[in-house]
Amino acid sequence: GSGASLCCLANRSAAYHSSSFTCDPTAYGWIPDSGMSFVLANLRGSLGVFLALTGHTLSGPDLIWSGLCKHWISPEALPFLELTAEKQLEVSEREAAVLLEEHFLDAPDAYSLDDWEEVIHEHFDAPTVAEVRARLKATASRQSTSVEGQLHAAWARAVLDRLARRSPLAADVTFALIRTVQQLKKQIIQDAGIFRSEWHKIRRTGLSVPFTLQGDCRKQILEAVEDRLVQEALQLELRAALRLLAWSTDTIDGLRSECAGRLNPEYAYRPQWKQSQRFHKESYLTPLQDFFPTISSSRDAASHRAGPHISPSCAYFFPTPEFTVTPRTFFPLSAHPLIRRIHPDFDEETGNDHNPYAMHKLQMQWNHSLFIQERMQALRHFRNVANV
Repeated sequence: GSGASLCCLANRSAAYHSSSFTCDPTAYGWIPDSGMSFVLANLRGSLGVFLALTGHTLSGPDLIWSGLCKHWISPEALPFLELTAEKQLEVSEREAAVLLEEHFLDAPDAYSLDDWEEVIHEHFDAPTVAEVRARLKATASRQSTSVEGQLHAAWARAVLDRLARRSPLAADVTFALIRTVQQLKKQIIQDAGIFRSEWHKIRRTGLSVPFTLQGDCRKQILEAVEDRLVQEALQLELRAALRLLAWSTDTIDGLRSECAGRLNPEYAYRPQWKQSQRFHKESYLTPLQDFFPTISSSRDAASHRAGPHISPSCAYFFPTPEFTVTPRTFFPLSAHPLIRRIHPDFDEETGNDHNPYAMHKLQMQWNHSLFIQERMQALRHFRNVANV
């Protein structure tokens, strides 16, 4: 789920036989977050939508061939990586990448969805989740004498069963989220004047270290497009997440069920989902209103009540309802730590290569005491549920 985004968004991601991936937030009324909508939107065809709506698990080589991870590496190489880690910090990022690639292996040819991606796309390449279900029901009810037809019908019935156990509202929001990110990607590429054939070449440069001027240029274009897109994805995720927390009983009940089950499997229960009716993605993905508006009329008050609220005491931590990126210096320390003194942010008086105030603010923002009252209330609630 969300933790996998740390791997999938990394410059050098790797997997092995013991690796597995599951993205199943709709099972507890939630959506892909932490940039996972960006990851899923970048997969081939409708594979990302399928994984997000069904919670299908991919393991081992599947992670490579699906596009979730970039490299195949054996655990036996980890001790060697530790031995060379210090050396990698003393060289440029390109040289460090070359050192890492010495440990990468050729992934096995086995891919569990190799014969199913086309079938998945036929069913999940639809304008709405309702249409996806309609296509699956048509396949599930189809009478066929061929082995392939029977396999497809059995697969469709299994997928319908998995969809039925998940929040309809969370499924609709997740579907709209991934499709919107995909549309934004097409728009960014189109605005940049990049043709489809050239974009395929640009994407391939992300799988290896470029050694030519043309490769470097393509790498920079890829990073620029992906940086813009991941920011847009995080923005959309934040909008949808805050609205689900403010409006959806499915999300509250689903998160309560998930947390109770993790606290003790005996406390787990199946949430009662509400049917999603007349879903409009604009209700969840459009820009948020100011968290702390000045209410000057009854009309403003009614509008304020319609949106998510955050206590004014949290204004320091959430100065804006929209996702914002803290600007990063153009020269990262990871490029060459030994030349720290020429870092643009280096201060000779303090010896710091960062802004202490900004760092302190970040530490306060994610202080252990943040939301302590809410966490204590949740624990008391779970204990009461357990006693019942």
